[in-house]
Amino acid sequence: MTNQAFIERAEAARDLKVQLAGLDADDNNGILFQEWSPGRTYVRIWSMETGEEVELPRYQAVAALNTPSLRGGWAWTAHKELAPTPRVNSTKCFLHPESAERAFLDEIGVATVCLSEHLAGNGAKWDHARNRHPASYRRYEEAKREKETQEFREKDDARTEAILELVKGRGRGKAAE
Repeated sequence: MTNQAFIERAEAARDLKVQLAGLDADDNNGILFQEWSPGRTYVRIWSMETGEEVELPRYQAVAALNTPSLRGGWAWTAHKELAPTPRVNSTKCFLHPESAERAFLDEIGVATVCLSEHLAGNGAKWDHARNRHPASYRRYEEAKREKETQEFREKDDARTEAILELVKGRGRGKAAE
């Protein structure tokens, strides 16, 4: 029997247990669903909430199939066609080779690379950065702050210089009168 056939059978057994739950306890005593096979074999199941596909050892997959959903029904299924279409996220980690921040990271000497490219959005990207890459994230934030401070100083110096030029220009005009 294939692994997928096994997990589909386990789901059918779960549904049968639910049907049998309505019988009297005396009628239900002789029924036991259990597997005793050695070794770890993996099977695929799908989330009924997100459509996410996961591969788990058979014993864990059976336990997952028996997990009720908070919205009613079951949280997992062995039938891909019953699960919703999964949404693929496309935000890349800030350390990804193709991220928008990569050029700046190379400039400041952060060589660390992360290949995560399916984050849910910018919030998830920065949460991921703080939790998975704290040292690189701190260095990035410090360098960004330093760069912004330097740019502010340069603009402030340019404004001050422009004001001084205006004052000097007006002073010459009045002296000529």
